[in-house]
Amino acid sequence: MRRIFNFPFSIFHISENWIFIVNPRGFTLLELLTVMGVFSLLSILIVAIHQQVSLLQRRTQGENKVISEARYALEAMATALRVGTVYYAGYANGSSPTFTASNCGLNAQPNGVLYLIDEDKERVRYVFQRPCSIGVNNGCIVKTFYGSIASVRDSSTPNPVPSARVTAEDLDIQSFAVNVRPLCNPYNKTCMNDGANIRQPFVTLTLGVLVPKQGGARMEYIQTSTSSRVYHKIVDANNIDLVCTPMPP
Repeated sequence: MRRIFNFPFSIFHISENWIFIVNPRGFTLLELLTVMGVFSLLSILIVAIHQQVSLLQRRTQGENKVISEARYALEAMATALRVGTVYYAGYANGSSPTFTASNCGLNAQPNGVLYLIDEDKERVRYVFQRPCSIGVNNGCIVKTFYGSIASVRDSSTPNPVPSARVTAEDLDIQSFAVNVRPLCNPYNKTCMNDGANIRQPFVTLTLGVLVPKQGGARMEYIQTSTSSRVYHKIVDANNIDLVCTPMPP
């Protein structure tokens, strides 16, 4: 190697195709401690930022999961309505709202319950329930089948299939609002005389769900609206309007 700069001490040396930087003095203990301290602070800062970003990401993913699952439940009910229709007479056995047979209608909006006749002509009920099960305080939406609409006029008491949850187990549903328009079957002549100008039932569903937020859970309301695509009466062989025929008590 040969010296290429005329310095009091040699810091640059060249050998063949390589350049070397040489510090004959080395590093002092103070310099090493200073560098180690700087790198330690930077490491702590990077770890803290990473933890905060990870926490924020997990919290955001949790919020999105809750909202996505609630929307999925709403869409499942909306799909059942689109291919079916509102079962007005299903409310006949409840205390509220009151079902009126003369116009096949209700006197008020349903409170947390939706009766449908699905595409398979099955009588279906979606109802808000709290608690969902023993030892679980979460609220949920429960779906119950009541058998074929073809047997709705049987004298026997219907035997519903055991209920199944529509909402995911980790969801905490706080409320379920159902808004039906019109309040009477639009294919019933008396209902049409009452001024119903909607040719198929239109329903708005609203779920109130607890969403985890920083500092505690917060209520979020998710809503969807849809209408039935069944543009005719659902009748039996005797031309009886099954939508207006209550289930056995």
